[in-house]
This record gives sequence, structure tokens and C-alpha cells, in this order.
Amino acid sequence: MAIKHATATLLLVMLFLITAGAGAGENAANPQEGGNDTPFFGVSLGVKGAFGGNFVTNPDNAPIGAIIYDDGAGGIGGGGGLYTEFRILKGHLGLEFDLIFEKNKNWSSITFSNVVETDWIFTFNAVRMPLLLEGSVESESVRGSLGIGPEFVVGTGASTDIQVTEGSQYVDENELQASRNRFTASKQTDTYICFGLGLAIKVWKLAVTIDMRYAYNLTQPSEYDDRVKYSGSTTDPDVETIASNSMDLRILLGVAYELGF
Repeated sequence: MAIKHATATLLLVMLFLITAGAGAGENAANPQEGGNDTPFFGVSLGVKGAFGGNFVTNPDNAPIGAIIYDDGAGGIGGGGGLYTEFRILKGHLGLEFDLIFEKNKNWSSITFSNVVETDWIFTFNAVRMPLLLEGSVESESVRGSLGIGPEFVVGTGASTDIQVTEGSQYVDENELQASRNRFTASKQTDTYICFGLGLAIKVWKLAVTIDMRYAYNLTQPSEYDDRVKYSGSTTDPDVETIASNSMDLRILLGVAYELGF
């Protein structure tokens, strides 16, 4: 609930700043010329850091008492990288490409015998590459934008862990370690649809940026058997899950050098 309130507050602040900045830009413009001095063509080169939450939906046709995804999964992710943006029509139409290196950690809580509570955790590294078509409102000091486009997420590695959160006195450490060894994750490459809301505050030839992005995974399998693989013993099977998010929300902070022609 706190995350939802913080997200809504940030959204309202960004919208307020965009509106206020656009109004200020219009008031500052020369009334005889009736325009602004924004270049017809603009380029931004900069860096961004990202942080936010992940959610993994329950797959379809999961067996009762399924290992992981018993009640969905969630976690956090974040990282940083480079970005570039090209704008035309005095900043009103743009195209942005990012190269973000990110680490994600998701976990699913499972209770055994109503006594032992565990977190089944999978961690994965990925390179995120969104390509966003953006429409913008431009003023002398502020630029606000809305964007949409594909985001390609390439997994570069994955690992797993099982942690006992309650009832550890009933758990044999050797059996726990054996379960950890049998639980693995495989890296995944997915395509998301990404929606973005952005704000850039212009200072000299620099822009300080704040972005909010929601991405939904279009290629993650929906069936349980396509996400989780069992092999080996029927009593103590090896369990492998694909490492990806169903959807995620990110807040990005950045700074860029801007050129105009």
C-alpha cells in the first residue's frame, strides 16, 4: 500500500511540474513572436539509474501445492546504464533508446505442513533495451513526455536460494542444502510492452530526468509446465524455473547532455 501511495504521489508531482513548466515557458515567450526558442532537432546523451518492484503472476494449470508460484511471486530490481534520445518538431516527437544493466530478486513464499515457512528465491541479471516513441510538451525549463514501445530484456545469468523464514528448528540443514542444490533457474530473453511518463528539468545544456515506467511481459509462458520443469526422483525432484518478471514498475533518475540544431 505504501508503494502505491508513493507512486501516486510522484505521478501527481510530475504532472504538476510538467503543467507548471509549460505554463512558465509560454509566459516567458516573446508575445510578438508567439513561439519558443526550442531547436527543431534535439539530441540527449546521458545515464540513468533504475529501481522498482517486480511481480510474477500465477501460471495457468498449476498443480495443487506447486513448488514456487504457490501464490505468485514478487521482488525488486534495479540497475543503471546509458541512454540516448532524438527529438524533432521542437521537442514534440522523440525516440529514446536505453541500455540498462539490471539485477532482479524475486521470491515466492511456501509453507510446509503448516509449520515451516520458506522463501524460494530466484535472482537474475539482465540487460534492458527499451525503444520508446515519445510525445512531449516542451518549455524553456521543463519537458514532459509520454512514451510507448517494445522493451527487450536479455537475461545474462540466474541463481537460486531457499531460505527458512519460520520453523527452522524443524528443518534438517542437510536436507535444506539438498533442496537448494536441486532448485535452479534458467536465464530468459523476453519482449515487453513498455509505457513511460517522463520529466526533464533543463539546466544550462544539461537535463535532469525523472521517469516512471510500467512494463508487461508479452512472451513469458502462461502454462505452469512451460515455466517450471521437474526431473529426477518423484519424491525429491529437481526443480527448474525460468527467471523473468511478468510485469514490473521502475522509477528512473538520470542526467544528460543535450544538443539542439
